[in-house]
Amino acid sequence: MGIPTDAIIREELSAVPTEERQPGKVSPTQAGLTCDTRDPQHQCGTCIRFVTDERCTQVGQKSGQEARGEIKKIGSCNFWVFGPVLTPGKAQELAAKVGRVLAGYKERVGGFQCGGCIQYDAEAKRCKQVYGWYKGPGGGDIHADWCCNLWTDGQPWILPE
Repeated sequence: MGIPTDAIIREELSAVPTEERQPGKVSPTQAGLTCDTRDPQHQCGTCIRFVTDERCTQVGQKSGQEARGEIKKIGSCNFWVFGPVLTPGKAQELAAKVGRVLAGYKERVGGFQCGGCIQYDAEAKRCKQVYGWYKGPGGGDIHADWCCNLWTDGQPWILPE
């Protein structure tokens, strides 16, 4: 998705109904909202950056063989993008990786879709943190199988050792 520009954010906010504009809410672009439902759980095991020996080409403090087991299939982070996973021989590590805490890495068996977030109101199809607006059919609704970088189940983000 990339970093949102001020113009994109202004365009999104201009289309938000006045009653939706509340302090503390952010636009879908600012939240990194994704409508990609090919994996509704938005987990590392279906990310293009995930390597089958449980490491990531972008996230983690280690590289190569020593990184095995550092990133789990049931994890997720703010860099998730659906796509084919990599095999160890095909993976190219980034020279400078982002640490797990900075990337928002967390592990959860149930996945990270909006429907599992404590900020999501399923009946209203709204989020307490994200404006309910996007360009597309049904504009205004936020669907339970979407995900964003503000996802929380109310538990602290404790990383595995």
